[in-house]
Amino acid sequence: MIEQFFRPDSVEQALELKRRYQDEAVWFAGGSKLNATPTRTDKKIAISLQDLELDWVDWDNGALRIGAMSRLQPLRDARFIPAALREALGFVYSRHVRNQSTIGGEIAARQEESVLLPVLLALDAELVFGNGETLSIEDYLACPCDRLLTEIIIKDPYRTCATRKISRSQAV
Repeated sequence: MIEQFFRPDSVEQALELKRRYQDEAVWFAGGSKLNATPTRTDKKIAISLQDLELDWVDWDNGALRIGAMSRLQPLRDARFIPAALREALGFVYSRHVRNQSTIGGEIAARQEESVLLPVLLALDAELVFGNGETLSIEDYLACPCDRLLTEIIIKDPYRTCATRKISRSQAV
């Protein structure tokens, strides 16, 4: 159960808080994963990323750059988002959840049933962390690291990629 709440003003402050409290602390953005099974936290200290100004989308020399705090629904509504990513964002089951959840939170949760991770893998997404380090999403998912994700880079956002959601019934 959360006992202390911090709201740092900078990435550096967020990193320092995590260094200080280590395994007792959890970073959070939209918070949709903190109390939901199977990602419910038992951490005592919450570090909000709300004031870190990581909610943005930009183009840089043909690469799509997405701030980790970008919410799923506004991303889905953006006309320039790659079709496969837009479609995968729509697979997140409710508009309410898409308005609360962030792309960084979805990646950090590392849920096997994620509808976004396969598309980001197919698009060869790169992740940028608070310490400036960059990793492919594939390498990130393979390591049990707890890093502060700040940015997602898709160098070739319009590469050929398609997605489908398959379920046992239409209700799922």
